[in-house]
Amino acid sequence: MTAADALGAKGPTSVSDPTGFREIRVPLPDVTLRVAYGPAHGDPLLLIHGVGRAWRDGVPLLPALMPRWSVVAPDLRGHGASAHTPGRYLIRDYLGDMIALLEQCGRPTVIYGHSLGALLGGLLAAQRPDLVRALIAEDPPSPAFLEKLSETAYSRIFRAMQSLAGTSRDVGALARQLAATVIREEGGRVVRFGDIRDGTAIRFSARWLCDLDPGVYTPILEQHWRDGLDFPEVWSRVVCPTLLLAGDETVGGMLPTADARDIMNRLPDGTLVEFPRVGHQIHWMAGEATTRVVLGFLESL
Repeated sequence: MTAADALGAKGPTSVSDPTGFREIRVPLPDVTLRVAYGPAHGDPLLLIHGVGRAWRDGVPLLPALMPRWSVVAPDLRGHGASAHTPGRYLIRDYLGDMIALLEQCGRPTVIYGHSLGALLGGLLAAQRPDLVRALIAEDPPSPAFLEKLSETAYSRIFRAMQSLAGTSRDVGALARQLAATVIREEGGRVVRFGDIRDGTAIRFSARWLCDLDPGVYTPILEQHWRDGLDFPEVWSRVVCPTLLLAGDETVGGMLPTADARDIMNRLPDGTLVEFPRVGHQIHWMAGEATTRVVLGFLESL
């Protein structure tokens, strides 16, 4: 079944979900992805998750989106129930998959992307403006941030996640090991991941580590994830209406203020909303505020 078929389907499909979504294995030219399709309540909206997650990372957004939009939410390659492709986890590899999925949708689509998903959204809008109606980019990691990744807590967190990925189906055990990860030492005090994230957030991350190909993190940690791509110039070629959501770098955001302003200077039709004291996972950490600005943007289209 193609994406276009799934968007219009009314009857039962391979796997049903309590949220009303249908999970379907969709063969694309280079990989087979698990893709979740919401009820056909309007125009298509492609929801793209970030590194180490899966389509259900978008659950906080679904109650607001489902009444007016037909949500399409894939597991990216190497994530969730999608196929693993060892050694092929550069951003451009994911990009080819998303272009193929958009082509199957059959009409211009709104994209909501978080983190890696936000970078993919920018690339899709720049390279295939015929397929993208509008873009919501939540805290896309800037080149400057990625270049200094080794100096941030994310370096240790990603290395811990890589070491745990695919090793166990015991979510509780993975969560405990993840929480114990030392992310920094300050003034003689050891700060662990569990000191800066609540238990539920860590357990949620651990759940998706069960299915994750550890190789997903290799190009990020080796700093060649963006090979062949020219960020931030890509944003200069995005002509569709764009909502940029920026977290706070001091508490884990990946888009520093100066870089967010640079993107805005490149966009002909951009709107920036900053979230002080909110980290990278904006749609989880500030759900009500995220919903308000996202719905306002969508209703303006």
